[in-house]
Amino acid sequence: MIDIRDKMKCCGCFACSQICPKQCIKMSLDNEGFYYPSIDKDACVNCGMCDRVCPELNNNKDGNWDVPKVYEAYALNEETRIGSTSGGIFSVLAEKMYDEGAYVCGAVYDNDFKLKLYISNNRKDLQKIRGSKYIQAEVGDIFIRIKELLSKGETVFICSTPCHILALKNFLRKDYPNLYTCDILCKGVPSYKFLKSYLDNLSKKFGSPVKKLHFKYKDNNYVWGRLGSKFEFENGKILFTDGLNDAFMTAFLRTGLTVRPSCTECMFKDFPRYADISLGD
Repeated sequence: MIDIRDKMKCCGCFACSQICPKQCIKMSLDNEGFYYPSIDKDACVNCGMCDRVCPELNNNKDGNWDVPKVYEAYALNEETRIGSTSGGIFSVLAEKMYDEGAYVCGAVYDNDFKLKLYISNNRKDLQKIRGSKYIQAEVGDIFIRIKELLSKGETVFICSTPCHILALKNFLRKDYPNLYTCDILCKGVPSYKFLKSYLDNLSKKFGSPVKKLHFKYKDNNYVWGRLGSKFEFENGKILFTDGLNDAFMTAFLRTGLTVRPSCTECMFKDFPRYADISLGD
């Protein structure tokens, strides 16, 4: 069975918990706010499936290319571009997939700002899928659902972190021509516990819970390159920050102290890439 003793060696991808035929592997948040597997050893039959899908143990560098073809682009539609974190290319790709009846998978917030992978073929969901969200996403049973869709002949387009993409491919155990994958140039995933603490402090300061959060928000009064964030509160108040006065972004981008331990020794950010396309700004 998989045995996580060194947290540097677990990226929290959920593949082991989803592949387990006995469902004896559960993912739970540790004291720092990151997901790790725990195993019911009495239920385990030592089939080894968890070891075989783990991207940390199985990253044989058989990616799709070693030397990248690099393109610079942005969405021509202004609403798409302004509503996106960067140039809006993910939205353009997703729109194309929706046009072809595909399912699109990406990360969305729940009501408590936990981040979860979500999949649907409803174009209206693009608004909540797009945009950078700087915490680790809970994968849940998304890999299982994607395999079911692919097996039925449905087309799936997924955008997530590089480790998630390799974990999905290891989980599927074969190539599907109806699967399209996209990853990001990832700097690491911060702790949900840290973000929640930060939002709770803002809620106390403004006397109201945070209703919406927009990282790298675009506004005429705030320069996009300064990594500004927009916080909307239930009482109608709005807070704009930039990278110089936002404690969350400072801790994430300048110190790296809030990211998952394995991100500091990431095995998936190099070449070759495992996704069909990588997005960055």
